[in-house]
Amino acid sequence: MISLGIEQLLLSPPKWISQYRLGLLCNQASTDSRFSHSRDLLNQHFPNQLTCLFTPQHGFFSEKQDNMIESNHGYDPVSGLPVYSLYSRERRPSKEMFDLFDVLIIDLFDVGTRVYTFLYTMAYCLEAAAQYGKRVLVLDRPNPVGGLYMEGNIIQEDCFSFVGLYPIPMRHGLTFGELALLLTKGVPLDKACDVISQVQAPPGRMQRVAMDGPAVYVDYAHSPAALESVLNALRAHCTGRLWCVFGCGGERDRGKRPEMGRVAGELADFAIATAGA
Repeated sequence: MISLGIEQLLLSPPKWISQYRLGLLCNQASTDSRFSHSRDLLNQHFPNQLTCLFTPQHGFFSEKQDNMIESNHGYDPVSGLPVYSLYSRERRPSKEMFDLFDVLIIDLFDVGTRVYTFLYTMAYCLEAAAQYGKRVLVLDRPNPVGGLYMEGNIIQEDCFSFVGLYPIPMRHGLTFGELALLLTKGVPLDKACDVISQVQAPPGRMQRVAMDGPAVYVDYAHSPAALESVLNALRAHCTGRLWCVFGCGGERDRGKRPEMGRVAGELADFAIATAGA
């Protein structure tokens, strides 16, 4: 079960956040898993702290779908808050905009490709936050095309533009949170992609068994929640039937057996419980 950044923030907010005015960079897709919008959720959980909204390319409601169509500043009809377009005449936020808040919350759904401009809107906001002494909180979301593969050419420096500001592959395999961390730490994204592509999973954690035939993975999922996460992750990449073989032997944690059996029965096409661990 994937928990989105906005959900994690509301579930366990940092103590310091109650002291600050908040800005939110978002669009119509910035919702929780129940499709409640982030600006509404922040207003409910942190009343009177949200002071302004920012929007990337295509507008707050993504109504500007034609390519390269800029959007104007305005007001949100629901909250009444000012909405500042970061895809207007200027692509960079101004000091006057950043004077309205202490912490900028970024909650954007990316598509996992270099040419999508949301990444560069975030990058400009990170630069402005450093310049004006503001905090930034990136609410992470999964990369919708996955993080297992990186593909495509690396853009050259003489071709940098607002649809490609960094030397990263067309399909970068990173989340917004990961990209923001690399940018703020000054790690070259092309170097980071080279290293990440070579990272091996630790033994026993989604470890693929080298063999012919069906794909076999081993994971030390020792709890119902861990088994649920593993099966959900495998289901996303499974084109055939999903088999789950898990051990429930021994006398430790006997109470987990029924729950793990339930999870396996619900999420796998076939489930086999063994006598050994």
